[in-house]
Amino acid sequence: MKTIANKELLVAADFAGFPLKEAVVEHLTKKGWKITDIGVKADSDPNNTDLMFHRLGLRVGSMIAEHEFERALIFCGTGMGIHIAASKCPHVHAGVVESVPAALRAITGNGVNVLAMGAFYVAPKMGCDIADAYLTPSLAPATSGGIISMSSTSSPLTNWKPSTTRSTRRTASRSTSWATMI
Repeated sequence: MKTIANKELLVAADFAGFPLKEAVVEHLTKKGWKITDIGVKADSDPNNTDLMFHRLGLRVGSMIAEHEFERALIFCGTGMGIHIAASKCPHVHAGVVESVPAALRAITGNGVNVLAMGAFYVAPKMGCDIADAYLTPSLAPATSGGIISMSSTSSPLTNWKPSTTRSTRRTASRSTSWATMI
């Protein structure tokens, strides 16, 4: 199996996710990562239906399920379609993220082995930061009896604080029953 510890990663993108994937792959390659890209390339034919998001997602999912790779990064317009396709394969735990805290939580709390990003919503610099957070070897989930745990002393989330501003607008009364609304 190609592992994160050996800096080996599987990536794929459809045409919508291609620009973000290129930025992230360039960033990771400069950091010494060995990338296997099974998606759209610069010279890919836009009419090639094998490069559609659902087919790429299934291909990535099968490679994770068959233990060819430990983890993968996948990209499409929203991240949703390709992630849903990858999730159809057994032993694939895919997630879509648009922020660094979400990427950290995906790996430390949820054991995500396929991480998706949407090029319509994630800027290239943010995509690189998300990839760095997701691929940090010290953040690999430690499992014990099926429960994912992590030492609180090594967590990068220790100093992270969520925004304290909250919306005060209310949209509907919680006590209103659906029957009275019809």
